[in-house]
Amino acid sequence: MKLDTFKTALEAERNRLSTDMENMEQLDSSGPGGDPDAHAGEEATELLFREQDQGLLEGMERQLALVDAALARIENGAYGKCTACGCVIPTGRLEAIPYAPHCIPCAERMD
Repeated sequence: MKLDTFKTALEAERNRLSTDMENMEQLDSSGPGGDPDAHAGEEATELLFREQDQGLLEGMERQLALVDAALARIENGAYGKCTACGCVIPTGRLEAIPYAPHCIPCAERMD
C-alpha cells in the first residue's frame, strides 16, 4: 500500500476542508444581518441560505473528523483495515475515498 501517497492526499484534503470552513465562517460572520428595512421575503431567503451554509459546514466538519481519524490510523499502523471487521480495505476504495474507515460490506451494513 502507498501510505505516503495516502497521507499526502489526506493532509491536502484536511487543509482544503479547513480553509473552506474558515472561509464559510468568515462569510457568515460578515454577511448581512438584521436589516430593519429588509423585506420579509429577503429575510426568509437569507435564513434559508444560512441554514444551507450550516448544513454544508456540518458536513465538512464530519468529513474533517474522518480525515483526522484516517491520519491517526496511518500513525498507529491501522490504516487500510476496516474499523468494523478488521478486513483489509481494497486499495481502489482507498484511492477513491482515502478516509474510508470501512470496507464496502461493512459500509453497506451501516447505511
